[in-house]
Amino acid sequence: MPVRLLPPTLSLLLLACAGRAAEPAEPGAGTSIARLDGSRWLWVSAECSDGAVDLATLGFDQELFLSVQQSSLLMTYETSLATKGCDTTEIWRVSFAETGQFGFEPQSRVTLPAGADCGARASERVDGALRLSDDTLEVVTARSPWCRGFDARFVYRRVPSEPLDARALVTRYVAHFNRRDAEGMAHLFSEAGSLVEPFSHTADGNYRRHQGRGEIRAWYASAFAGTPWLAMRLREIDTTDEGGQVAATWEYMDENLKAPIRGRNLFVLAGGEIFESEVQLISEPVPATLQAPSVAEGGPGG
Repeated sequence: MPVRLLPPTLSLLLLACAGRAAEPAEPGAGTSIARLDGSRWLWVSAECSDGAVDLATLGFDQELFLSVQQSSLLMTYETSLATKGCDTTEIWRVSFAETGQFGFEPQSRVTLPAGADCGARASERVDGALRLSDDTLEVVTARSPWCRGFDARFVYRRVPSEPLDARALVTRYVAHFNRRDAEGMAHLFSEAGSLVEPFSHTADGNYRRHQGRGEIRAWYASAFAGTPWLAMRLREIDTTDEGGQVAATWEYMDENLKAPIRGRNLFVLAGGEIFESEVQLISEPVPATLQAPSVAEGGPGG
């Protein structure tokens, strides 16, 4: 059935239902949005406003995770294309406004293998709609690259949440880093988690350890505030360490550097959380100019 997007002034309609027929709820209403926080959804079907879309030929599989951050809803998509042998993690922000104007904004995308052409990629904010009824969620977005620029309707079924695996933790770590989201990164750590980074040192010359979510959040916030723009590209995830560590290699660039630097994070993971992350540099940072601040003042990883 063709999909017709709502007018821009009614671009997001959240329908909440609790054991009864769905009725319109105020967009952004706390009780409605709160019900989505921490939820996990499996893709069921998709269609375009101009007709069907054949995702089966791509070996398409997708999970959607929803979380509430301040006044926004974050949508994290985990997508696999079996025929291309690639996976992506994408984070979208759904904004809510008192005027009734709402939008879906793609903010970060991580692809493995690095640089792979892994399906449609959105790059601009679009109007859309969410419809929730029982355990079914419909996501409607305008100008979808999955639909050749026509509107798309994706349907999901709610399933029980599970702890994140190593790949999901690492790709979300990089995705939130590129969003410059200190809160999102800190939330991936356990309450007592720690990060060790080589960009600042203790009085005795050792690398500094930041203990607990509060210190981790503060360090990332400070690092992001001191760096006007940045980009981290995930190269590889290695889970073969016999000691249980996970190694993620990456390339990093910001305006203070003459060229990208290479490094890796060593993660200790358990129960779907990061217990420790240690960043190690593989290549030395070279400042863009002699006067430019060193990357040590706001380094990557952590």
